[in-house]
This record gives sequence, structure tokens and C-alpha cells, in this order.
Amino acid sequence: MSQPQSAKILLAEDLEEDRRLLADFLMDKGYTLYLAMDGIEAIEIARKVLPDLILMDVHMPLCDGHAAVLRMRSIAALAETPVIFLTAAAEPWQRVAGLQMGAVDYITKPYDLAEVALRLDVHLQYLQASRALQGLQPVHGGLPGETDASPEKLLFHTATASMQVRMGSDLTLEDLARDVGVNPRRLNAVFQQYSQMSATGYWRTLRLQQAGRLLRGTALEVAEVARQVGFRTPAGFATAFREHHGMTPSDYRKRSGL
Repeated sequence: MSQPQSAKILLAEDLEEDRRLLADFLMDKGYTLYLAMDGIEAIEIARKVLPDLILMDVHMPLCDGHAAVLRMRSIAALAETPVIFLTAAAEPWQRVAGLQMGAVDYITKPYDLAEVALRLDVHLQYLQASRALQGLQPVHGGLPGETDASPEKLLFHTATASMQVRMGSDLTLEDLARDVGVNPRRLNAVFQQYSQMSATGYWRTLRLQQAGRLLRGTALEVAEVARQVGFRTPAGFATAFREHHGMTPSDYRKRSGL
């Protein structure tokens, strides 16, 4: 994906080494960057600059990330600003707690900069498409490669970005339709038009393609790969993976040299 490089990013991180690492990376990517060293400063800067997205460390002095996000959600201009939590500890219950507080995602430490870039791209693409559908000010000069996207094309972009954001969930057609504000029948018609698949078929293919990337590029256990792409059981995942890729997850990994 091409990146919305004029997007305004607020980075709230108290550890100098981590802050410098991410700041250098984000500036190299061309983002407009603002820095905060604790939750109080993050709130103050966010109110002034209205960032497109916030990267928020969970554990900071004076005011931690959770408290800062709760405060931001009470400020009308920041209530919908996407926040990605940064943390060295992200057990499932901690992720759920953070999401309930209003975060859209987690990035764990130590940072994988490729993952940082991908997650930023997905959330900013989703924000861009959502704003376009609502007739709001875009994050940057339009969707990548698009100058006059139709409502249906914008809807397709928004829905596929939502799928990326919710990769680890058991997403239904009704959930996705609710995310993008249309009825399931219209959403399916849009997916048939732009992908020649139903929305659920596209979602299944997207998850299994991501599973293949994880098996090739990481040493995650197969059960963890299944969880990260939204399958409830390893057995169900193995069956779906074999139907799509023509082999079991273990055999796929062996052929990839891992």
C-alpha cells in the first residue's frame, strides 16, 4: 500500500530510546510528527494539533496511556481519533481492556518497524476511506491512486481496511456491514463488483493469505497463527488452510524453509 504521508501522527512515549527509534522511522516515512513524553502532554498536544492518529505508550509517568485515552474520548474533537497502544506486555485480557477504553490496535515492544508501518498504513487507509464516505476532510490528497473514486469504490476500500483492522476477530457479514454503515446486500454487491467474490469469500481469502505470510515469515506456532487470523480452533483453521493452499499449515511452512 502507498502511505498517506502527510498524515499527522502524535507519538507519546516516555522512553527516550524507543521515542527516538519511532520518531526517526516515522519522519523518514514522511509523516508530520508530534512528540509527547507523558499522557498529560499528549492530551495538550492532541487538543492543539488534532492528529490523524495517535501512538500511545501504555506505561508513562504522571498520566499513563489508558488514562490519557479515556480523557481524550471525553473531548469532542478527539473522541474518534484512532489510538494505537504501544506496550511490552499485551496479554489477551490487556488487549481487550485497551480496546474497551477506545484504542483501535496494539503494537508490542520491541518494535518491528515493518509491522509499525503496516499497522499505520491500514488504520490511516481506513480513516481516509471513512472520511471520504462521510464527506469529511481527507487525511491526505485522496485514496492511493484515486482522484475521483465512486461511493462504491470508497465503500470497498473502507470495508477491506476494516477487515485488515479486525483480522484477528470472528467477523461476520453483518458486523462488516455495520462497520461501514450499509446493509449486507449492498456490501456483497460491492465486493462482487470489485473483487468478483462475496464479502465473506474475500474475508476468508484475506485471512488465509495472511496466515500464509505468518507461516512463511515468523516462527509462531500454528495455533497462534490461527488465532491471529480469527479462527476459533486450530482444526478448523487447518481444514480451511488446506482447502485454500492445497496443503496443511505444517507442510506449507516446511516448503517455505522454516
